[in-house]
Amino acid sequence: MLDIVEGASRRLSQGQPNGSYVEVMMENSNEWELERNDVSSVAAALIVGGVNTTASVLQFVALLTTCFPEAQRKVQEELDRVIGSSRHPVH
Repeated sequence: MLDIVEGASRRLSQGQPNGSYVEVMMENSNEWELERNDVSSVAAALIVGGVNTTASVLQFVALLTTCFPEAQRKVQEELDRVIGSSRHPVH
């Protein structure tokens, strides 16, 4: 997590913030009485929470598509139409 905090610190010092929650915490660290370690801990907790939420949603979708093959077919058709079959999805 320290890399994330260091990156946010560098962007802020260069005047190139991207609006991340880590930057917001760092900008308000004095007022909120946060030390660098606190910012890192909160960032880690938020990332872990997001990972767990994403994993749960993906498990739920896998279960539903197994139970409802017609829905699975529709989802696959949309993925093929939007993403195609010659590349992996990117974010």
